[in-house]
Amino acid sequence: MAKIALGQQQPDFAALAKLCYVDNTYIGCRTVAEGIAKAKLAKSLFATIDMNLRQFCCNNMDILKDFASQDLDPSPDQKLLGLRWDLLTDCLWWVIKFKDYPLHRITKRVAARILSSLYDPTGFLSPVLVRPKLFLQQLWHFQYKWNDLLNSAHQAELLELTAALQGEIIRVPRIVATRSEREHVSLILFSDASSKAYATVAYLRVQSEDQVSVHQIKANFKLVPLKDMEKFTIPKVELLGLYLSAKLARYLHAKLDLPIRHISFFGDNTATLSWLQRPPKEGVFVKNRIQFIQQTAQFFSEQQIPCLFHYVATQSNPADRATRGCSGAELATDLLWAVGPEFLHDPPTSWSPFVASEPCEPDALEDVPVSPGSPAPCVVNSAQILTYEPVVPMIESARFSSYEKLLNTMIMVLLAFLGFGRALPPDTLDRIRRKLRLKSADPQDLRAAASEWLVLQHYDRASLDLVKLQQKGISKDPDGLLRLHTRLGYSGLPASTVSPIFIVPQSHLLTLLIENAHKAVLHCGVKDTLAEFRRAHTTVGARRAIEFVLRHCTLCKLFNGRPYRYPGLNHLPHDRVAMHIRPFDQVGLDNFFLTVAHQQKVVLLITCAITRLIHLEVCDDLSAFEFIRGLKRFCARRGVPSKIMADNGSNFRLGSRVIGPCRKDFTDEVGLFLERQGINFVFISPLSPWRGGFWERLNKVVKSIFYKNTARAKAFERMDHPTFVTFLTEIEGIVNSRPLAGKSDFDTILRPIDFISPKAVLLLNLDCQEPSWQPSLTSSEQVRQLFHLYDQFFRDCWSTFQVDYLLNLRDYHRQVQINTQGRLHPVIGDIVYIIDADKPRRNWSMGIIEQLLPSADAQIRSAIVKNTKNHLLERPINQLIPLEICDSDEERSRSPLPVSTGILSISRNRLAQLEVQCALPGNGHIETVNTTVSVREKFKNVYASLLPDMPQPSNICVYASVQPKPP
Repeated sequence: MAKIALGQQQPDFAALAKLCYVDNTYIGCRTVAEGIAKAKLAKSLFATIDMNLRQFCCNNMDILKDFASQDLDPSPDQKLLGLRWDLLTDCLWWVIKFKDYPLHRITKRVAARILSSLYDPTGFLSPVLVRPKLFLQQLWHFQYKWNDLLNSAHQAELLELTAALQGEIIRVPRIVATRSEREHVSLILFSDASSKAYATVAYLRVQSEDQVSVHQIKANFKLVPLKDMEKFTIPKVELLGLYLSAKLARYLHAKLDLPIRHISFFGDNTATLSWLQRPPKEGVFVKNRIQFIQQTAQFFSEQQIPCLFHYVATQSNPADRATRGCSGAELATDLLWAVGPEFLHDPPTSWSPFVASEPCEPDALEDVPVSPGSPAPCVVNSAQILTYEPVVPMIESARFSSYEKLLNTMIMVLLAFLGFGRALPPDTLDRIRRKLRLKSADPQDLRAAASEWLVLQHYDRASLDLVKLQQKGISKDPDGLLRLHTRLGYSGLPASTVSPIFIVPQSHLLTLLIENAHKAVLHCGVKDTLAEFRRAHTTVGARRAIEFVLRHCTLCKLFNGRPYRYPGLNHLPHDRVAMHIRPFDQVGLDNFFLTVAHQQKVVLLITCAITRLIHLEVCDDLSAFEFIRGLKRFCARRGVPSKIMADNGSNFRLGSRVIGPCRKDFTDEVGLFLERQGINFVFISPLSPWRGGFWERLNKVVKSIFYKNTARAKAFERMDHPTFVTFLTEIEGIVNSRPLAGKSDFDTILRPIDFISPKAVLLLNLDCQEPSWQPSLTSSEQVRQLFHLYDQFFRDCWSTFQVDYLLNLRDYHRQVQINTQGRLHPVIGDIVYIIDADKPRRNWSMGIIEQLLPSADAQIRSAIVKNTKNHLLERPINQLIPLEICDSDEERSRSPLPVSTGILSISRNRLAQLEVQCALPGNGHIETVNTTVSVREKFKNVYASLLPDMPQPSNICVYASVQPKPP
């Protein structure tokens, strides 16, 4: 039809082609006569292309009275683009019903199939579908594969979820607008977001001469992606909802054949709305979405369609339903979702556009959530200059390592002043209480007054830019405290949360408050600590400050700390690249197992560190005796090596004690053999197999050849010992015949075996029928020539080794950077956590670094650590996690935080048991259950600042008793 309409230039075909979807045609009309004419025209147009248009149905049967019965569909229940259409009531309706599957067959694929079985092209069922989508997203946390069965808990949750949503019938009217020129059509879009989803919903507001009707036309929602979910703050997710509204507005403007005269966007987050007028100093993510929203508004303005942004309270925002979800029964009766809030029936001139009087800068107060509950005006700048009166410091907060100790100490000081006031006149006592901000001796009032004094003291010591603080909405309250004024007055939150106290950045009090909040959330991460801190306080760069403090939390380091940084790779040692040294003079050895006929065979691998030759010996077990026997056989065939490098295998029972004069610690046989042969043993650090990489690699090569050739060979299922030794020796020959390097494709390839047996053929050719002819040496001249040939061959081998093999080794070298390592370098005396791969992290032991062991390149790669059992262990530094708090690598402070020698802390449940008493004269001490501390001089200074016209006090004592008495 589209081709006919394009080729024959027939407007009727073009109009009809737009109304076709697959094999269905949908036609709208205003009157019965217009409907009859359009139906007959459609049937005749289809007849011209030899297609029979039939099964006519309509909500008005008068239109179909002239059609034959075979062309009609008498059923009153039809489908309109997949939606059920009731012809009698002219309504679209849904039945919320999910597919049923047996419990024993519910996999993740089946769960996705069940939750996707509800067809909803218009998005009207979004509040019902958001919870199933969140459940399906939750399954990704548990790493289910598509065909894995869900566990019983998830199956029960799925059944409970679908049962709560099924069975409801949702009906909405089909008619939204009539395309009348007398109708004023407006497009209204609402957006909202939660921590897990964001949504938008669009309504058509149709205003005729005598009435106003509002109907939902389209809705959509999306889930916040699991990846980097913690980076999506509420203002950013709200911005995504507004971005989704802009995309939906463009889509509806292009698809709806209606004259839209006005577009309004509604949101309930003032921070996001203010970004549209005054873009923040944010990243590309925020800027791109703000740019798209502004371009959308500009696009509609160019189309002569006014576009405005408004603020709406959360309780009047229908998009809130699609971000939190609801049941089917709630959706069936929810008028707010179906037709929007009541104020949409009011004239649009009464919807005042949002105007931000204060820019919201996320860098100023990091991601402070702004979610007002009522459309109160934004914060307006104040021209008042903030000033502070000096406060005499009662307590040095820098001497405390805990906020609770600092707070309890301040409470003790306040109680002492109240006790002193008992002997004073009532008016003087009232003056003291007003100065101390004390309403009563109630524990809660005491804590509030003490915390305010601590904040005021730290204000006096800080240099504050008061003008900038005023620009950020921070001003002084009647008590002299700096508070951030927000718009959450009607949110029902506590007053301390609505107007949090401002704490000076980089102050010791801020560190103590963050540590206290971190302990309150049981050492959870930055997000939880930030939420707890913001309950009563705020600061500039709160997230960065919390990240800094949490990096120095000792308890968190036990579980999240990273080990020391391991030094980078340096030059290969001399015993790996030295030339013209006898093969097998510098060797490395290792033991490994091979499974033969369901038995474990122990193999001793000895490899030359330079020429990469290997020698394999079969041992009966991993004992030191079998090791010496294998080493003796090797020395008898290859010669005694001058240096042996090995790991710390249990069969050696040596550890690092093998070096130097400590051979006396071995068994007599081992020590005698080593001393007689003059072999120098070098052992790598424990738990650092990468230091023996040149023999570990050949270990893998031998195992790979063995198992590849015996995996499916029936001859090896019952392999006896002689056969195993023969096959292992052949593997040794194959590995020794592998190419190391070659100058070109036509030259002789350099092999490890060429250094001891030039041009040797190590595999017996059993297919050869006749022995190859070998010339015999008949004269001394021939012997001399052969000697020179072999000497020249050895020279060529070493030349190839130098110019080809070593250069290839240089090109294949890669510098590996391990991202899981920390930035610190070890120092003697560090308290560390010793990594043990065989135990869970919570069972790892602690230790202290006693000695650092430099390697040949003067780099620290291992250390001697004393554990809690006073055992000395050698460990590589990347197996040690530092626990101490260090300022930097150059200046490391190991002294513990100073403990106050003043008044010690008291527990919260002991606070009500304190009683203040006066004793004249006394010893000038405050006596508590824990300690006795002199405070005479401190009281004199503070007392003189509070009551300068009063005489100096006598000695004061504070006691702790069982029953509290009011002062």
